[in-house]
Amino acid sequence: MRPAQPVLSDANYVLRAPEVADSAQITQACQDRDIARFTQVPQPYTEADAVQFVAHASRCWADGTGAEFVVVDLQSALVGACGIVALDVEQSVAEIGYWVAPWARGQGVARAALQVITGWAHRELGLQRAYLRIEQVNPASQRVAAAAGFRVSAEALELEVRGERRVCLTYDHWAD
Repeated sequence: MRPAQPVLSDANYVLRAPEVADSAQITQACQDRDIARFTQVPQPYTEADAVQFVAHASRCWADGTGAEFVVVDLQSALVGACGIVALDVEQSVAEIGYWVAPWARGQGVARAALQVITGWAHRELGLQRAYLRIEQVNPASQRVAAAAGFRVSAEALELEVRGERRVCLTYDHWAD
């Protein structure tokens, strides 16, 4: 049996396992047009989806395929989510995904969460490479990636999300 998922933090934010009690705030955040546009969260997003996300996060941690966290501020208000959404221990690589609640944007939430989870993944999970896939039409997320120490690594990649073709860039962060 795996140990409990760790709680990660920096001076301003705490990353912890999502809980059913977070479902209302997760649901509220995921009504945002940009979260719907730039992530793979279900649309429309319901509280049942949030409860499923919590259960999925627990399963991913238990079976070692991922590590999903909610991001809360120092007052314990949910401000986002950040997680390892695809973990390949054999290849020493993981994809990281994130979103920030609309009421918390512009405060450095995504940059801080990415730095915390990436450092943890390199140190504690022994990963050599962490990567992000960011749509070309999402300059805000591209700026966040650069600020968190990620660098564009490949040419554009086409992915299909909800039946749409999306052009994404891959951003890499390598262990020191």
